[in-house]
Amino acid sequence: MGLYTLIKLYIRSALLLAATVIVASDWLFDTAIAAYLLQIRIFGVISLVHVFWFLLMVEMLIVLV
Repeated sequence: MGLYTLIKLYIRSALLLAATVIVASDWLFDTAIAAYLLQIRIFGVISLVHVFWFLLMVEMLIVLV
């Protein structure tokens, strides 16, 4: 395999991974927002759901950049 073929395969796999992450993050994002709002409504304190939601937002920013 030549260098050009390896670069093409690398780019293709990177794009596939990015697409998978975006689709999964979109589903997780909706779920996390619902859980976040529900958690605040019930407990009103910082919990694991808040931490998860924050980490997910950071991950979304990384994916978008």
